[in-house]
Amino acid sequence: MKLLIAERDENESVAIRWLVSAYSLPIHRVYTANTVRQAMRILEKETPGLLYIV
Repeated sequence: MKLLIAERDENESVAIRWLVSAYSLPIHRVYTANTVRQAMRILEKETPGLLYIV
């Protein structure tokens, strides 16, 4: 499963990415976006199964 973390604060993105990797979640790829434009590009290209937006 793919996860997109859309968070303006880069430190928060890193923390969420770490949290996901620390647990045995069935997530194989994690994408991060710091802007709406970046998030839209990833959504159009990759179609993640989970989306975390703050």
